[in-house]
Amino acid sequence: MSNELPPLPHPVTNALMGDDFEDLYTADQMREYGRARERAAYERAAQQCEIVRHNSPLTLSYQDGCSDCANAIRALGARNERPRTA
Repeated sequence: MSNELPPLPHPVTNALMGDDFEDLYTADQMREYGRARERAAYERAAQQCEIVRHNSPLTLSYQDGCSDCANAIRALGARNERPRTA
């Protein structure tokens, strides 16, 4: 399981800030980056449930619960991908 963050988007430009240049991003780029981080977090959480399931010496119903939890986390992530309406 990776704890790496998604890469930052390609900056639209850069600007001189003090003595150095800083990358500048659009609001849409940063919103998409936030969604990518959110997707990665949901997937990491679901993977953790799967790891517990596969390494668990407990009962089959507990293991099924771990799978159900992983599926629910992934479904929540997918639900959050749909466009929001006002």
